[in-house]
Amino acid sequence: HDDLKKLVAEFNLDQNEAEEVLTSRSWSPAVDADWQRSRDLGIRAVPTFVIDSQQLVGAQSYENLASLISQAGTEKRM
Repeated sequence: HDDLKKLVAEFNLDQNEAEEVLTSRSWSPAVDADWQRSRDLGIRAVPTFVIDSQQLVGAQSYENLASLISQAGTEKRM
């Protein structure tokens, strides 16, 4: 938890609230659910971009991300 506490201080977050969250593990169910969803999707690396059933793994160029988004049937917004 020491590294997290350093980040809390660095970003001027409420240290008492952070300590409470770390001690009570109040976010544990949400984090566990995210981990499970990642496993269910077959995600094994960060970053992984998922749209529908398509995935891009690792750092990607703008062109690759735009292609993934386009293939999903979305349109560019201004």
